[in-house]
Amino acid sequence: MALGIKRLAQKLGNHMTQKRWLDASDASVEKCVMLGFYSVRKMLEAFQPPPNMDFQSKVTTFPSTTKKISPICYPEVLEALDLKKPKNETVALKDLCNQVIHSYFFQYMDRY
Repeated sequence: MALGIKRLAQKLGNHMTQKRWLDASDASVEKCVMLGFYSVRKMLEAFQPPPNMDFQSKVTTFPSTTKKISPICYPEVLEALDLKKPKNETVALKDLCNQVIHSYFFQYMDRY
């Protein structure tokens, strides 16, 4: 599994220097990040950490807007989240993994 994660990290590193972005590039980045977070979550579940290890991550969150979002189609980030009100929080690593794995907004992150 570690070799697979290393390959994912190298692939993401290559995308950082990429000049021309295609839809396939977006899909590749999304796949790498989601597989990476999925791998981390599986390792957390497989190897229970000792009680003295802190698996917390600092993140920036954005509150939901009051607009009703359709459950049928993917919403735009600006429709669903108020990007003018960022908030710093600490989140358990497993919860962060779940947020990324199950996110509807991942494909739109490069626009903002």
